[in-house]
Amino acid sequence: MNIKKSVAFIAVGTLVASSLALKPQQDPRDIQAVLIKVVRDVAKKSPARAWEKAVPADRLRSGYQLRTDDKSLAMIVFPDQSRLVVRQKSIVEIKGQKEKGQIVDRSVHVERGRLAFDVKKQEREQFRFSSPISVASIRGTSGGVDHSDVDTTSTFVCTEGSFDVDGNTLNAGQTYQRHGSANQGEVRNSTVNDVNIADTNTDEDEGDQQQGQGQTQGQTQGQTQGQAQGQPKPKLEIIGKDASGKEVKIKIE
Repeated sequence: MNIKKSVAFIAVGTLVASSLALKPQQDPRDIQAVLIKVVRDVAKKSPARAWEKAVPADRLRSGYQLRTDDKSLAMIVFPDQSRLVVRQKSIVEIKGQKEKGQIVDRSVHVERGRLAFDVKKQEREQFRFSSPISVASIRGTSGGVDHSDVDTTSTFVCTEGSFDVDGNTLNAGQTYQRHGSANQGEVRNSTVNDVNIADTNTDEDEGDQQQGQGQTQGQTQGQTQGQAQGQPKPKLEIIGKDASGKEVKIKIE
């Protein structure tokens, strides 16, 4: 009797597991990104948790916020290898969804501070960057965003390609700046200080780095294999260290 019950239990368990495996993955799903570099004091916050210490190889999903303190920095990479560099004294929030392996909606809100970006072009998606007073729609370009909560001034810089911000087209070498929500912004040629907003180079911060750096490996290989098999889903493999210093390897797509 016990043997029969055990066999029946195993059969039912196998049937349930098979049905779960065959169940199609629900779309849309939240996007994912990975924190691959942390300098000094960086914190993360999910919709369900309070602020906590952020470390390299942390996964960031839709609704996550990131905060950098004085002389701190964070670098974020998405599966398509789009890259964000969050400078000191900043707060940013990431949102987005994907369907059938393709990102269809993605946005980054800069509550305060400075962020540089290098966005890879997608077929169906426009990457939106916003501040409390302005919104930019970007499709495959490089630049930066700066928002001062002291005088409520937002600055958007384009260093490669072009994008729209508050209904204005911004080309490479141009900057858009808006003072307060009640005022119209203006487009001008970028100055040296403007270009610094869009700087994604973090080599000068290596000496201040205290927590280590996640490393991206196998990015190009993963994309090439997917394309060769007719699967355009971008994948990213990250090797880094967790809070205890243990090496971890994670994959996102």
